[in-house]
Amino acid sequence: QPEATVWRVIEARALKRENKPEEALGVLIGLSPNQRLEPGVLQTMAECYGLIGDNEAAAGLYAAATQAEPMDGALTLEHALWVERAGRPDDALKIAERAALLLAKGAPEVVARLKKQ
Repeated sequence: QPEATVWRVIEARALKRENKPEEALGVLIGLSPNQRLEPGVLQTMAECYGLIGDNEAAAGLYAAATQAEPMDGALTLEHALWVERAGRPDDALKIAERAALLLAKGAPEVVARLKKQ
């Protein structure tokens, strides 16, 4: 039921706004691996992991998403940003360079910034 995913995302976003990221994750974690890769679900889950300080888990979500959609530049760039937040700037640079090759908007700027570090 696709509508079940939509309602879960709406509920999770409301919980996130109420500063309840763990509860929001609980709403979404039960979704299938494919459902978790949907844009609204993926972004909300990553943001919740970020709020609880688990940037590595958020990076892992985007790693799975980029494996499923290897030609998606925007997704690849988001992966790079979460890897950077997880404290792995060298890995983030490699991923951002791939995003730039995929013509992701903003990727060249991220590559340049990471090269300065």
